[in-house]
Amino acid sequence: MTDKIQKMKDVKRSSARVYASNISRIHREYLSKTDFNHDMKWLVKNSDKLIKKLKDIQNLNTQRNLLAASLVALQLGNSDGKKREPFVAQIAVLNHKQNEQARSGVMSESAQKKFLSWKKILQLRALLSRTVRLGKFYTRTKISRSEFAAVQQNLILHLYTELPPVRNTWSSVVFKSEAEFSDMTTPEQTTKNILVMKRGRFRVYWADFKTVKRHGIIQQVIPKKLQTLLKKHIKFLRRIYPENENLLLTQTGKPLSSNALTHIMQRLFYKHFRRKIGTSALRTIFLTHTFDKEELEKQRDIAHAMHHTTAVQRDFYVKEKPNG
Repeated sequence: MTDKIQKMKDVKRSSARVYASNISRIHREYLSKTDFNHDMKWLVKNSDKLIKKLKDIQNLNTQRNLLAASLVALQLGNSDGKKREPFVAQIAVLNHKQNEQARSGVMSESAQKKFLSWKKILQLRALLSRTVRLGKFYTRTKISRSEFAAVQQNLILHLYTELPPVRNTWSSVVFKSEAEFSDMTTPEQTTKNILVMKRGRFRVYWADFKTVKRHGIIQQVIPKKLQTLLKKHIKFLRRIYPENENLLLTQTGKPLSSNALTHIMQRLFYKHFRRKIGTSALRTIFLTHTFDKEELEKQRDIAHAMHHTTAVQRDFYVKEKPNG
């Protein structure tokens, strides 16, 4: 199913897997009395019943994801446009609700339950660093599973706090020396997320992420504090897994999946704060800490009134004030 979705929608394989997973969830939770098959006839024939059930889902993000997956399934099942219309209409309703909620600046109840001050997150980072340092985990010849987990948690939290937090993209990063990076083919360089260990400063090249078609390949210079930790971590990985080039691993030495990264982060925050915080929640916390909501709304309203975008306003009109 994933292959068909990827070809039909022209999306990344990770996105196709999410669609396939949500289609399976729809059958399991909402149309379980039907016979599942990949021709999607079970969903096409019961689309009227399904849309009623999906409208009752309280979590707007969950409802949106399942509506989007339903549209993909209807397309796979070669349904006519009339079958899809109520799903498209309901997504439009959700868009309006979410826009209103976003403009209000008020967090949803679920977001409030996951919210944590940025200061506490940095305090947790300091605690993890101290644990790894005092335990001398990076210099040990043998390391236990719990110690490896502590090392990895420390690195992950540094990756997501020393730099503006991305989605789960760090799970797919591979590390290369400058020479190894130069030896890679252009297709390899432009389709992978690569940490290049240059002599002066490490750089990460983001070429495989959700919005790469819009933004293109993004290069980030690694801050010196994070670079110091990455040097230790990569040296540690090369010692215990010499053939590996993935930055984040499972405890058995296999590449860490996107879902596994979420689970590690959620378990970490639940252990210390009894809150399941993943990358999405962390991104909200970071931006809420960094920016003032009212000021951003003011910028958007002014840009709209002046018939341009906030980007044009910032880059071309707003200047440094001259003296006097």
